Amino acid sequence: MRHLINRAVGTAVDVEPDVFEGRVQAGDIFLLCADGLAGLVTDAELEEALQNLTLDGLEDATASLIAEAHERGPPIM
Repeated sequence: MRHLINRAVGTAVDVEPDVFEGRVQAGDIFLLCADGLAGLVTDAELEEALQNLTLDGLEDATASLIAEAHERGPPIM
């Protein structure tokens, strides 16, 4: 059922966002991505790519993750 859209912005008058709470510290970086990346790159690979990330290396890290997802192709349903 991973191929189904559970929630989309713009399909209804009111949109109910997913909300998460946690402590944020200086230097924390958040990766927001669609399931096209999260479904093709493992959590461990995402963590490794972001582990020692600096703002200077942000573009390289994201480009590398996207290239890896493209190389693996779409998930087989």
